[in-house]
Amino acid sequence: MAAGDLVLLPLVPLGVLRNADGIAETMIETVAMSGSSLFVLLLIWLAVTRLDGRSLSDLRLRVDRHAMVWMLVMMVVAAAVVVIVGAVMNLLGIESTAERIKNLPLPIVGAFVLHQVNLAFLLQGFPEELVWRGWLVRSLGDRRTAGVISVIGFTLIHLISKGGQEGWIERIVYLATPFGFAVAAVVVLWASDSTWAAVGVHAGSHMANVVLLVMPIDRTHPVAWVLEGALWLVVAGVVWFLTRRRALIASR
Repeated sequence: MAAGDLVLLPLVPLGVLRNADGIAETMIETVAMSGSSLFVLLLIWLAVTRLDGRSLSDLRLRVDRHAMVWMLVMMVVAAAVVVIVGAVMNLLGIESTAERIKNLPLPIVGAFVLHQVNLAFLLQGFPEELVWRGWLVRSLGDRRTAGVISVIGFTLIHLISKGGQEGWIERIVYLATPFGFAVAAVVVLWASDSTWAAVGVHAGSHMANVVLLVMPIDRTHPVAWVLEGALWLVVAGVVWFLTRRRALIASR
């Protein structure tokens, strides 16, 4: 369960949030998750203005070409990471238990994609990055220590996530993925000076499930978790190397 799910717990008994079998259910889901994101935004506004004594501009949510390019690029990178994971697993002889989603009616495909958009942006990508990168890093001084705390905290909460883990050993191994893309999210935040870049990493990681429409990838396998985490660390390293001057200034 993601942190954003907690806001939606009262709606779970209604059976409207975990069922994207049709357009109607997905539209209800969209409305509910939009409310979740707005609620988190309200809480962060209160934290920024009342607790920190800052303005909303400190959240680095300005929507401009620079921010949108960073977000889209990171989403493409996220899809590439998943494809590479699938290719490596095939080379290792690890057969996927997942099957390629095919021969589905167009409305069902549309509902599936919209469901992924809801999860990626409204429930997890935007609200969680708003908290962990947009607010927390700046609130803690925008220093490297703040980035480390953000990464560690974000990683540890995924001990309670449901990603196909069985037993505590797999729960620990599973942390490789959130740790990897949390590091990448912090790095691109500093490199771009935009929280939207971090949203692109997080949301892109979830939107990459759309790749299942064209190729089978078992993202619940422990090897997949480790590979995804490692690849995100590579991405973070590349971005840091290419933008190290800007990132160093941002992280002071």
